Amino acid sequence: DTVSVIDLTSMSEITRINVGDGPRGPAATPDGAFVYVADRFGTILEGTSVHPSVSVISTATNQVAGVVSITGFEPYDCAVTPNGLFVYVTCRSSGTLSVISTVTNLEVATIDLASGGDPEGVAITPDGSKVYVVNNDLQNVQVISTATNQIVGTPIPMGSEPHHVKVSADGSTVIVVGGGPPVLIRTSDDTVIATAFDDIGQQLDVAVFGNLAYVTNSSFTPPIIFDLFAAKPKSTPGRFQPSLDIYDLSTAAYVDSIAVLSESSDYVDLLRDGTCAYVSSSGVSSMGEGTSFQSIDLVTRNDVDNSAGLGSLPSGVAVVQARPIVNSFFLPKKVAYKKNAAAAKNSFKANGFFDTGSGDVDLAAAATLSVGGFDFLIPSLSGSPDGKTFTYKQGGLQFVVKKNPFGSSRAKFRLTFLGDLGATVPLDGTLELRFKNAAVDGNCEVLLQNGGFRLGKKRGSLSKPNLFVGRAAAGVPGNGKDTLSLIVGLATGGNTPAAPDEVRVEFGPTLNATIPAASFTRKGETYVFKGDVNGIKGVTVDYLRETVSISGSGLDLGAFPAGQSPLTIFVGVGPDDRGVAVRVSRKGNTLKY
Repeated sequence: DTVSVIDLTSMSEITRINVGDGPRGPAATPDGAFVYVADRFGTILEGTSVHPSVSVISTATNQVAGVVSITGFEPYDCAVTPNGLFVYVTCRSSGTLSVISTVTNLEVATIDLASGGDPEGVAITPDGSKVYVVNNDLQNVQVISTATNQIVGTPIPMGSEPHHVKVSADGSTVIVVGGGPPVLIRTSDDTVIATAFDDIGQQLDVAVFGNLAYVTNSSFTPPIIFDLFAAKPKSTPGRFQPSLDIYDLSTAAYVDSIAVLSESSDYVDLLRDGTCAYVSSSGVSSMGEGTSFQSIDLVTRNDVDNSAGLGSLPSGVAVVQARPIVNSFFLPKKVAYKKNAAAAKNSFKANGFFDTGSGDVDLAAAATLSVGGFDFLIPSLSGSPDGKTFTYKQGGLQFVVKKNPFGSSRAKFRLTFLGDLGATVPLDGTLELRFKNAAVDGNCEVLLQNGGFRLGKKRGSLSKPNLFVGRAAAGVPGNGKDTLSLIVGLATGGNTPAAPDEVRVEFGPTLNATIPAASFTRKGETYVFKGDVNGIKGVTVDYLRETVSISGSGLDLGAFPAGQSPLTIFVGVGPDDRGVAVRVSRKGNTLKY
């Protein structure tokens, strides 16, 4: 009834966190701030198991930050949507799927699945549009639309005893593993892809990096393509030995198997860059430990037996690599604050961007608008007849928000106030602007100089958000012919370093590129890259304007449906990794922010 916390550098157990009865199926939020754990047999209060629940662990404190009561029985596995707003939890005994809001930590929906199905594994597509649930007893997979939280299509037949499921990074393929050979599903039409996979043992769990799937196997049986008499590298498992099996989802091919140096190979998760796997074992490692946690090098494909001890019967692994993600920002392009001898005639004006984040937001709802330490309580914003403009006007305050005409999360705001803001807003100093309602919390911190601010015009004048999207446009015809033009702003302090830094770019689930520092050339206050790294053809880091401009072609940006889609962008400069979660909109083959 505990969760073990492992330091991946020292491979040692840091602490154990008391949770509910029979914890399993952990899943981390995209920003790494929280881990949701299914309490299979309920929450323990005074030694007694009570209502079914999901424990919420704060990774900052390694303590339970909350317990979510759910209506389904025997919660079994968790999956978090890519935008981090919802958790889907399979419930075996009740044959249901619970949906939890991460904003309120309350169950917001319960979906009835196939009767008697004993649902186990659950996975969500990278675009967040569909959920795949494995029904163990009925040996099928059901598909749920996240837009409606309803089942779509008919159950998809599987092989014997399916357990767990994952989706490829490009969103095109689902892999289901269990007692028989893995089964692949094409997401475009939710049909099974014909494969020639052998049954090579007792497979249980699966993790995915890119289009490679890594599958735990407690009893490896060599496939037909193995030559049992040929010399084998150290990493090749012997018959009935635990292994980590590798499949290429893009070619529907078996690739390799890695020996796991323990008595079983049960649950698995990966580092974000796909270089290392971590496998839990309920058996005994070769080092004589009890249940163990193995580190497996996926570059050399070798288990070096770098392991940590755990509590009894580990039932899931979640690797947490925290990266700050901005989910909504309220950012002025311009601020003008003027004081008058009569304080009642002071004027404050600001206009700029209001990104409403990766989730849908009711802009008409009650909100708090903060200017410095001065709070305006807004009971409601009045919407225009076309639903595109929202306005509040009261006393000396006028506040207007206009939605993006293309349909992205990038709205515009205009704020004017005539009156006394007290001492909370300085003519020279840090200003915080914030808009907050029940669904969104957008804020910023900028430096006023003589009452003024202009975005990108003064060194070091922006401190929050530390990353924002200035512009994003892509052509998405597919077939490796996608293009990208991206400009992000990031708070750097405005100092140009003497030498360039490495730059890392992630755009959605499929584009991942690292531009080495040595590839950049200095031009004035900028460092410029021209070349080709995974389709990224140009990068300019401008320390004066605090922007990074990125262009690429010949890309595969993944599948984006028509209309809005959540999108997370990561940009790293040197050791600093930052993310921002937004919504983009697709019309035809054009994707815009």
